[in-house]
Amino acid sequence: MDNVEVIRALEETADLLEILDEDPFKIRSYRRAAESLRGLAQDLAMVREGEGLQSLPGIGKSLAGKIAELLDTGRMGYHEELKALVPAGLPDMLRVPGLGPKKVALVWKERGIGDVDELEAAAQAGELRDLKGMGAKTEEKILKGIAVYRQGTERALLGEMLPLAERIVGELAQLPQTLQVTFAGSTRRMRETVGDLDILATSTSPAAVMEAFRALPGLRDILVAGETKTSALLENGRQVDLRVVAPESFGAALQYFTGSQAHNIALRERARRLGLTLNEYAVSRLTESGEEDEPVAGATEEEVYA
Repeated sequence: MDNVEVIRALEETADLLEILDEDPFKIRSYRRAAESLRGLAQDLAMVREGEGLQSLPGIGKSLAGKIAELLDTGRMGYHEELKALVPAGLPDMLRVPGLGPKKVALVWKERGIGDVDELEAAAQAGELRDLKGMGAKTEEKILKGIAVYRQGTERALLGEMLPLAERIVGELAQLPQTLQVTFAGSTRRMRETVGDLDILATSTSPAAVMEAFRALPGLRDILVAGETKTSALLENGRQVDLRVVAPESFGAALQYFTGSQAHNIALRERARRLGLTLNEYAVSRLTESGEEDEPVAGATEEEVYA
């Protein structure tokens, strides 16, 4: 589980607590924790192995334990307990742009609406406009938000995503601080359908590239804003991740973020048989004790596969 997924779990936990009218202090603690992680440059797994999760602002012993649970299992027991108290489709409603926990709680408690399909039907029928704080314009906004939500939950055609990837790469390539930049993932593999966009770059100033990326037109929301990784939502609801890596790691990162899961697993197993270890940073030799030694390749894909 990566940083973005952990942040989403913490934010959804806070939203569910708010919907269930739980302690405001507890709600704020989860929101503060999620906000703290948005600006984190390192992967949480690396922080955990180093200084520890409690070294992060807003992360106490209890939250550190829950984040560790997410990293280890991909789930958080407390989060699952809260989801069990609401309709199964309600967490999906929280992902509709413009529909926060207060509106979700309102339509659930006043209209018994528990999923996106029911919400869409009610908005189309004009059944929400008489609720407190809502009106016909609110219904229109909800329907537009649902359309964006549906786009984001389905894989897009390559023909839609490739021009977006090329535009972003083209914009970043013009920066004087950019050394290399390209797209990876299923877009680079030229699959018929694409989920998220992955952009990789090397730079003399990662911070400048990140700042320029976050200012690009067509980004709807910034999910994570770190020193070497930024995740954002495009106007069409798709996520785009920009990673700025060291030049000596560009090839390894390009291979890692382009290869399918099955391909990467097979490649790592082959490397292990050859006395090597492979990750997104480099190909390295293994010592006799099985520990990672100095890198032997990583700057180019050709080096990685050689």
